[in-house]
Amino acid sequence: MIELYYYPGACSLAAHIALLEVGLPYTLRRVDVFAGEHFEEQYRRIHPLSRIPAMRLEDGAVLTEVGAILAHLDARSATPTLPTGGLSGIRVLEWMSLLASGVHIPFAMRINPARFSDDEATFESLKRDGRSRGFEMLRYVDERLNVAGTVLSTGASLLDGYALVFFLWGLHAELPMRELSNYLRLAQNQVRRPAVQRALQDEDLGHVPELVASL
Repeated sequence: MIELYYYPGACSLAAHIALLEVGLPYTLRRVDVFAGEHFEEQYRRIHPLSRIPAMRLEDGAVLTEVGAILAHLDARSATPTLPTGGLSGIRVLEWMSLLASGVHIPFAMRINPARFSDDEATFESLKRDGRSRGFEMLRYVDERLNVAGTVLSTGASLLDGYALVFFLWGLHAELPMRELSNYLRLAQNQVRRPAVQRALQDEDLGHVPELVASL
């Protein structure tokens, strides 16, 4: 059975949602990053970079990047949602790269400045910059989302759950997410999906759908 190593609300949530959307059996393995469990040798043997998520497949192989995990799960779906050919397939790669590098990194600066500097005197500055630059990236995403509230113009896909993660990070950072109309539409579409509701409930985030719906 697939094992997903996760922390509630981390980018591993995208993989959790995808597993439910695709309908594959899995087991959740919580890794408490704020308690430092991701640095323990047992987890480092799974993911040498000590990051979340990691997904151990049925044959023991491990995938560690959200984009790779989503691509793998989508390929196993009876109804794939991620195009793999032509310009549509290139757009999928473009979005995966943007979310992983452009959007994730400033929020990582805010949440864990020690990942970017050993100088504690810089931590508060990194947190402030991460928050402001994170909102700049969320605004950039909002401008490029499909007005129907999906990442891809071809319709709903596993990328929507990935985008939802960063919308929730924006809420957690108390950013003005109501201003991002396309992004808000995507988030509200997502929290109505049974797979998303189940994933949030399983991660002790069952309050999120009501919160997002109230915006």
